[in-house]
Amino acid sequence: MTTMVLDLNYDYNAGLVQSNGSCKESQDINDEIKELRCYFTNANSIGTSIREVQEELDDLFKECGEDNWDGYNASGISKDIKDMAERFANCFLFLNIPKPEIIPEPTGAIAFEWEVSKGNSFIASINSIGQIAYVGFFGVNRSKGLETFNDEIPDSILNNLKRLYSISGS
Repeated sequence: MTTMVLDLNYDYNAGLVQSNGSCKESQDINDEIKELRCYFTNANSIGTSIREVQEELDDLFKECGEDNWDGYNASGISKDIKDMAERFANCFLFLNIPKPEIIPEPTGAIAFEWEVSKGNSFIASINSIGQIAYVGFFGVNRSKGLETFNDEIPDSILNNLKRLYSISGS
């Protein structure tokens, strides 16, 4: 059995970002990236988390896809938001962090929450156009911001996750 340990400090996204190019070489590279993602999605340890996240997002879409899903006029989660959230989740493929809790937002966005202890958590919420609103709680300190998702995890989000997991001693 082969075991893979991945370093949270390494930028694994650098090699798996899809190209926006239209030439044949660019399309070939995109096809290779899709194959790699598919391979890792089906791998035993990493793939289990990815499959779990995909299943959770599918269930969330079914349960919260209609407006007023919460009885308080919440916006339904659209297929565009579900697809964007899945692309965002796939970027965490190589990171050695626990699977986040996935939460529907009343705005129709989808949030990913990592909590290591009371008062130490990080939440990133993504909408259909790829805006990521985030907030991190690190004891008495807080970090928040807004980023644009372009098929790779923004540095500010990676840095906050590193900060979160260094606090927990992981």
